[in-house]
Amino acid sequence: MFKSKNIDFTDKINYREKAKLHKDLEQFKGIELEKSYGIYEITFAQDLTIKNVAEISGFKNSIDEKLIEIIKITEWTSFYKGMKDKVPENSKLLIGIYYCPKEKENPSFLSQYYL
Repeated sequence: MFKSKNIDFTDKINYREKAKLHKDLEQFKGIELEKSYGIYEITFAQDLTIKNVAEISGFKNSIDEKLIEIIKITEWTSFYKGMKDKVPENSKLLIGIYYCPKEKENPSFLSQYYL
């Protein structure tokens, strides 16, 4: 999928979200989706504020809009070349949101993974 969209992994910045995204994804507990993942691209300003979130490969429904809004308000931290919380302008991060289907008594849920 990445090759078909000419996406290359060259960024060496270590990003971490500040522990809120997992909690925000809890609202999707019990959801039913056909696709197992969505990939979104975050573009950052130098101070790690989010400039843009773009869908690379989504779930193809209104869930994508909700996920993009959640990602847009997520706060991030980084480490790059000895500097904390400062990155080159327009740095990008790919984030995967994965759908984990219901298993026995456990409801389905969404989880994140940084690419």
